[in-house]
Amino acid sequence: MATHFSTIGLAIGSDPELVELIERVMPDAERFPTPQGTYLRWVDPSGAELWIQLNGENQLVGVNPHFGGRSKVRVLLTDRLEVGSTSTLDGRFHGWADPERAEREQSGAYPFLFDAPDAARHAELELPAEVDVQIAAFAHDIQVFASVKEFESTQTGNAWHTSRMFIPSGLTGGDGPKAEAAFTGDVQRSERRTNKLTGADFIWCLVKSTGGTFDIVVDLELLPKPPPVGGVITGSFWLTGRVGGCLPSTQMPASEAWRWHGRAGRT
Repeated sequence: MATHFSTIGLAIGSDPELVELIERVMPDAERFPTPQGTYLRWVDPSGAELWIQLNGENQLVGVNPHFGGRSKVRVLLTDRLEVGSTSTLDGRFHGWADPERAEREQSGAYPFLFDAPDAARHAELELPAEVDVQIAAFAHDIQVFASVKEFESTQTGNAWHTSRMFIPSGLTGGDGPKAEAAFTGDVQRSERRTNKLTGADFIWCLVKSTGGTFDIVVDLELLPKPPPVGGVITGSFWLTGRVGGCLPSTQMPASEAWRWHGRAGRT
């Protein structure tokens, strides 16, 4: 079964396996302290990332996957939301994509939610704020069409959609807000990538949709080969985003003391 970790080549079947993975990558992680605790960011050459969370006592309290890619979405951030976890280092933003398209009472092309793997680093950011966000969309399900024409041939009657469409499904569900969306987009680039740490492959695509470009990552279980450039992808996704530009880098000593405490994070 595909998970958010396996989607970037990190197959994890249990909490002990996750702890083992964290121990393995910590010597190569970057350290980003905040008043709420510390993030340790591990980056694989494939673009896969892990954001490990330590509280003030250097106890491990969470870990979230991300993918650092080429996407760019201009977003008017309007609010911070709680994720529903016990970690103060988790965080979620509400925002409007493409704020230049604001009309009347609206503030952009559409509202949506995304989880931020380094949310506490932006705790002092005064909202509302217009920023660029790198959005990684982790596929829950996906369909591929070889061309726009092939996609449009499947659209009939009242259900007709264009090849660029974004539905903020995480705002409309009955079980509370989620950082999820259903969208369709044109494939700009696509590759089969290999996670160098594990040797496991996954699919990466850069997709143009309404509001901007999105990095899509897909477990091979859902998509065994890269879609064609010029094709169309449609599906449902978990959204994780990094606000702003490049991060500073401070290497964390391998001898940093820590111990496992609390949840294992999303799987």
